[in-house]
Amino acid sequence: MNWSIIRHADKEQGDFYNPLLRHQDQPISAKGRSEARNLCTYFTEKSIATIHVSEYVRTRQTIDYVAQNLKLLPTIDHRLNEIDNGVIEGLAAIFKRSLRAMFVEVSYLFRLNFWREMPYLRWKFE
Repeated sequence: MNWSIIRHADKEQGDFYNPLLRHQDQPISAKGRSEARNLCTYFTEKSIATIHVSEYVRTRQTIDYVAQNLKLLPTIDHRLNEIDNGVIEGLAAIFKRSLRAMFVEVSYLFRLNFWREMPYLRWKFE
């Protein structure tokens, strides 16, 4: 058995808070739709029995092209959702601003958006 774990495609910026999920629930952006379509090429020749996604709209949108191409209906599994952050939810932006003020070189890298060109570093900064 082989598993493929995929991070959602590029998401829209802005406030898309979903009170049921208690998190931001951004849809994928135009760039994200292009990334999602490109997944079809990769998965065309793969043998896939099932697709599982979280309740977030961006996860369904990311895999939708592949699912349609393979004629599969993704299973929505709440266990794949992000963990409830409680009272710290929404503090990420404040924390990011604090880091930028404390570490000028990090602030410079954020402004350059360099990690978007380096996917292996992306998770460290977003």
